[in-house]
Amino acid sequence: MIGAGGAGFSAAITARNAGANVVLLEKMPAVGGNSLISGAEMNVAKNWVQPKLGINDDSPELHAEDTFKGGDGKGDMKVINVMTHQALDAAKWCRDYLGVRFEDDNLFFFG
Repeated sequence: MIGAGGAGFSAAITARNAGANVVLLEKMPAVGGNSLISGAEMNVAKNWVQPKLGINDDSPELHAEDTFKGGDGKGDMKVINVMTHQALDAAKWCRDYLGVRFEDDNLFFFG
């Protein structure tokens, strides 16, 4: 695997659990990639924090629309929809299997 950030580590763990022999390579002097600087935040519709904050109207479809708009309309909606519909399961896997501790708040940045 190339890249020891969140995606690379997740892919390496999944491959190893499936029986593959894995070598994980990282070009930087420290592992973590962008995941290291994300502040333990996530962009996942219908996550476990939203109901605590009274947010009940989010959906993978709205997440996909926001992602497409945020990319200036240049994304592939099929790929974006796969990401937004699988994001909650991926976040739960990171939390429950890997022990990732996410922040328990919502931050919104508009520009």
